Amino acid sequence: MTEANIAPDFRNLAYIRTLNGAEAKSLFPSMPDVAPDLELWALLDADGTPIMLADTREAVEMNARDNDLEAVSLH
Repeated sequence: MTEANIAPDFRNLAYIRTLNGAEAKSLFPSMPDVAPDLELWALLDADGTPIMLADTREAVEMNARDNDLEAVSLH
């Protein structure tokens, strides 16, 4: 087996993370103002690039599936 066969493929990997309103604003600067303690859910590319923000985990998971991404949770 070559390294190419066993190296992980991160192109379709994304992670789900909860954020408060203040953290979300730093990742998504164009979002409207929200309460700083509001719980939101973010879908981020494997390299940390923001993909989407939602008010429910289900919405983020659905977006990941719709875009053929393997979503993992970050704790």
